Amino acid sequence: MKAQINSIPQAKEELAEAMNHLTRIQVFMNSFQDVLDQFSSIREKLNAPALGNQPDAAQLSLAGRVLLIIRQMGHPVWPKAVAVEYESRNWPAPRSGTIYDAVNGAMSYLLHRRKLLGRNEEGYFIAPATLSEQVGGEKAGEATRA
Repeated sequence: MKAQINSIPQAKEELAEAMNHLTRIQVFMNSFQDVLDQFSSIREKLNAPALGNQPDAAQLSLAGRVLLIIRQMGHPVWPKAVAVEYESRNWPAPRSGTIYDAVNGAMSYLLHRRKLLGRNEEGYFIAPATLSEQVGGEKAGEATRA
């Protein structure tokens, strides 16, 4: 603890030092608020109504369609559930193999190569680090295109 202020010059010096600290704190708070605003913007985009901003499924790769289904389901899922949902939407079948095999391969690709999915004991889920990257699918390799 500092000694008591005994003079006006000492008070001015202490005030200048306090103002300097407050300025640094304000700069930090402004940059922190910018990060929070960006996060809030991303969160709003993810929570936006599915209708209206939904990409056309025909223009998405198989991996993009799988991401769309997982995002819309809103909870961790296994490939079987995604394959059933994919079939129920009457989307194009993969070029070869079963829908389950294609979905399982796409989910493995998204988990291991693209790192867009995470997996736990409840199933696959969209990784928190990818919240800023929407369903897109443009970057998914040709091997996952339906």
